[in-house]
Amino acid sequence: MPRPSRQRGPRTSADRFLFGGVAAIAALMAVVHAVSARPQFSWMWGAHFYRFYPIWLLVVATLALAAVVLAALIRRDAVAAAVTNAFAPFVEGRRIYVSAAVCLVAGTALFWFARITHTSLGDGNVIVEEIGTSHLLLEREPLASLLQYAVYGTTGPWFQDANRSPDLNAQDALAVGSVLAGFFFLVVAAFLARELARLVKVEDDRHARVIAVLLSLVVITQGYVQLFFGYVENYSFYIVGVLAYLWLALAYLRGASPLLGPALALILCIALHLSSLVLAASFAMLIVFALARRGTRPAALRDLSIAAAVGLVVVLVFSRLRPGYNMLATIVTMIRTAFADKANAGYMFSTEHYRDFFNEQLLVGPLGMFLFLPACIATLLVPKLRRQPAAWFFLLAGLGYLAACWLVVDSNLGYARDWDLFSQAGLVFTIAALALLLLLGLRRTVLVAALVCALATSIYHTVPWIGVNANEARSLARLQTLPLGLGRTEVVVSNYYRQRGDFENQRLWLKRALQANPNNVNAVYLLGVLDLQSGRYQDAIPSLEQAVRMLPNKLDFRMNLVMALNATNRMPEAIPHLEMLTRAEPDNLSTQVALGEALEMAGRDAEARSAFERAERLCSSIVEKHPDNARVNSTYGFVLLRLGRPDEAEPRLMKAIAADPQSDAQCFLGYVLRDLRRVPEARERFQSCLASHPEFSGRTEIEDWLRRNPP
Repeated sequence: MPRPSRQRGPRTSADRFLFGGVAAIAALMAVVHAVSARPQFSWMWGAHFYRFYPIWLLVVATLALAAVVLAALIRRDAVAAAVTNAFAPFVEGRRIYVSAAVCLVAGTALFWFARITHTSLGDGNVIVEEIGTSHLLLEREPLASLLQYAVYGTTGPWFQDANRSPDLNAQDALAVGSVLAGFFFLVVAAFLARELARLVKVEDDRHARVIAVLLSLVVITQGYVQLFFGYVENYSFYIVGVLAYLWLALAYLRGASPLLGPALALILCIALHLSSLVLAASFAMLIVFALARRGTRPAALRDLSIAAAVGLVVVLVFSRLRPGYNMLATIVTMIRTAFADKANAGYMFSTEHYRDFFNEQLLVGPLGMFLFLPACIATLLVPKLRRQPAAWFFLLAGLGYLAACWLVVDSNLGYARDWDLFSQAGLVFTIAALALLLLLGLRRTVLVAALVCALATSIYHTVPWIGVNANEARSLARLQTLPLGLGRTEVVVSNYYRQRGDFENQRLWLKRALQANPNNVNAVYLLGVLDLQSGRYQDAIPSLEQAVRMLPNKLDFRMNLVMALNATNRMPEAIPHLEMLTRAEPDNLSTQVALGEALEMAGRDAEARSAFERAERLCSSIVEKHPDNARVNSTYGFVLLRLGRPDEAEPRLMKAIAADPQSDAQCFLGYVLRDLRRVPEARERFQSCLASHPEFSGRTEIEDWLRRNPP
């Protein structure tokens, strides 16, 4: 066992720079966590996790962090020797593969069993509501959206539970994709860490492996790792792609991979999310590096040609999967929007933006930007770094994401909920900072001690963040403190209660949202929907009408208003809304039928007949593709009945009942038989209708007819 050195301080400027930077970040984290744990500092939502634990935990964690940092500063060689000796038995010979397998299994299990308990961050709420009905390729994240639909299509049946909200069932199904992405993240992180370790000159392979282990631990303990703890947004796929790109680019710069590797990885990243174009500058540097050398030029041109062909195929495939979708045009529009939108120009240099930007970088850190910026300064000041292609690659990759992060403005969700937009930036900042510092040529003992400090700081920050989200009570408490403004926090909390069937608290928080901001359209609309679903139809109508006035182009708003008007026998008032809905969605059979009914009730018989004739054509088209569908045949029979053709309606309704004996076709068949003067059969069908559909809208009419036509 090597004897620890008695030296007290770093010897070189690089050593001082590294230790100074890591120690400063550790001190910064200790301060911001201590301050943000106090309720009056609610604006520091990027590091307020300890507020939701007993105070003693913050004290113990801070003292432990201080002890590790001080030990590394004062006795760095002893710390380095202790860590090396602790890890060495697990990374020697074939045991490294067993150790890697155990870590993979343990890490993946941790992702699942400590998974997030809510869907209130990012677009999680929308995703779990729509994943079962919407399968639209998303413009800015085409491949990621397809992967998410594939995951849900596979895992959805595993988590069906009639006693739980469909949203919660969907959350568990989608969590599988997040955890699976986490598995691949761990694998790629290990390969990347090995590439980073090769930037350091060490005495033997054992020391290199220990450094690689420490580097991988630092990479996987940053705040962005929350994406793999069952997070339902699809950024988990995206961040794995970015990690693979950085790994393959570093391998190419070492001469261990063709240029095709990072080129294909970049295409994958862009297909997952178009914002990956931020990496284009770093890839351009790789191209320049390849073409500048005569020996690598032919292979580089070949690889670029293959990559261009693959990219074209990707564009064409997506255009086929979503007719009218042009990936290149979407990219141009996205870039133009980012740089040409002046609506939030004032926000960019406001106190609010400084606050939000700082908090987001804290959240996805703690290293990230806070270590990357000093590393950038070192790159520009140290001649040795300026001569390294790898330094310029990581500098460009990080600066691209730094600019992109700064351009992000407050969204409809609120800055704190959109944290996942910054996750891949945090990854790039962290890896770029580590690579640039490794290129400084640090001594092994200094590097190991500094990595121990960085790891301790990362655990101090990230573990309570994961713990809060994994605990339902703590996650709810945190949601209630997020300073989203404009009533958005209250709407998020109301949705939390909705998913759990606590409609009383949902209503309470929606009303609080309107007190905070009477113009919060989501609160207005959701309160109307809640009243509609609770059977308070008269109360629902004013809220839904207000929501339609606020956002007249939202089809869901109008559809729910139509439902409320129908439930209160005010269908003629729904005609303008139904006309707008049928114009927007001419192939929507339900709205076409509803328009016919509304026009008929209003006494506009000619227009009603035209609407039912359009509905008949839709039914005919749909039934060709789905001849045995009970719902379609039931609607078809109803439309034929309204068109005065009961003899044609009867076989359609019988087919619907054969496919589904509980179908509302029982009710429509009663009307058909009544019109055909087959009274005993009509009576039997009406009685079956009342038994199986006690809330049928024509119940009163049917009961009156049965009284007038006794057996």
